[in-house]
Amino acid sequence: REQMAVKAFAKALLAIPRQLAINSALDATDRVA
Repeated sequence: REQMAVKAFAKALLAIPRQLAINSALDATDRVA
């Protein structure tokens, strides 16, 4: 049970940089276009 909480927390933490990377990639595409 505790392991599931740790996994969920780690997944949430990893979602932040992934979303930032997606957003910055979209911004870069908009600037080039």
